[in-house]
Amino acid sequence: MNAESKRIKDCLAGVPGAWEEMIKVYGNLVYSVPRNLGLDEDAIEDICQIVWTAVVTQLSRLEDHGRFRSWLLSITYRQSKGYVKRMIRERPADLEDFTDHPDLVDEVSMARFIEDLERQRLVVICLEYLDDACRSLLSALYLSDDSSYSTISSQLSIPVGSIGPTRARCLLKLRQFLRRQGLGMEDV
Repeated sequence: MNAESKRIKDCLAGVPGAWEEMIKVYGNLVYSVPRNLGLDEDAIEDICQIVWTAVVTQLSRLEDHGRFRSWLLSITYRQSKGYVKRMIRERPADLEDFTDHPDLVDEVSMARFIEDLERQRLVVICLEYLDDACRSLLSALYLSDDSSYSTISSQLSIPVGSIGPTRARCLLKLRQFLRRQGLGMEDV
């Protein structure tokens, strides 16, 4: 049993401290989605709360524990998208909320924003089809707060000098999966 499966089983079994450990391990991943969308700190906190509530209530339905990261990111993208839609629907006349996000104030821009979310979701789904080494490397490079080569080298036990070439091969594999989903690199 890998560490991810053990964490999930511990949460489901109600082991003391299991949820705290789960949030400690995956909290930055959840936080990174709305942050990368340019949302403010209050929105990010709201989305994170909504996501973790959904995880607590739905985790028992996840049959394949190896898909946890993908499942968690799908929930996070869906909740982020829904949050932005609700903000616009509930306060359409109050555009002051979007002064930091001028790209979200009209419907055309909002549609583009939602399309971007969908593309990001497809990238995350395709990432799950890569082998463990590629998935770990690309996640460390693009989804982690500390993506320095030295940190990644020690975390993944690979030489610093091989990170770049390995990344290129992994991105090529990811690109092939994305093409099968109908996305070209101009879409990503």
